[in-house]
Amino acid sequence: MRGHLKQNHERKASARVASEAKPEELDNRREGGTVEFGGSARSVSSTIAELFEASRTGSVEEVECLLRRGCDPNGMFESGLTSLHIAAQEGHLSVVEVLVENGAHPNVRTVKRPDIPFLHFRDSVLHFAGEQGHAAVVEYLLRNGAEADARNSEGLTPLHVAVMNTIGLKPPRDVLTIVTLLLALGPTSI
Repeated sequence: MRGHLKQNHERKASARVASEAKPEELDNRREGGTVEFGGSARSVSSTIAELFEASRTGSVEEVECLLRRGCDPNGMFESGLTSLHIAAQEGHLSVVEVLVENGAHPNVRTVKRPDIPFLHFRDSVLHFAGEQGHAAVVEYLLRNGAEADARNSEGLTPLHVAVMNTIGLKPPRDVLTIVTLLLALGPTSI
């Protein structure tokens, strides 16, 4: 069912615009406004929050339902993250697949939030997946257009972040597989 979700005209246009946009153009997409769900208007921020939570918990069915209802797969939650960021961070490959198949941009970046000091400005989805050691998510993202050489505001690539943040962790994360994937599927300039 995942690949057969019906998309309404507005979401198709949003996905097309997102897929053609440069990552920096997607940085500033924020929640706001309203959207019609079954005759009743709901704030987009509440639907983005629902999509974010469904992505965090790995609920593929709920993610699919929200996308069918027109929720923007590139909508940015108030934390500066998208649902794709959180699904990648949590290692929910099935949710990552559904989001990307429905227009989520694999190169979307976080936005600067001075009130959230641990959130690096301009981290890509690949930074999140690599940092947490989710090799299957890293591979999927790379095979679907994620930029292996994307640098965050500190100049770090997903390869840097994956290696730095997994050294000494117990249980050890799959660093070797992630490094191999980033080197094999990414550009040679990493």
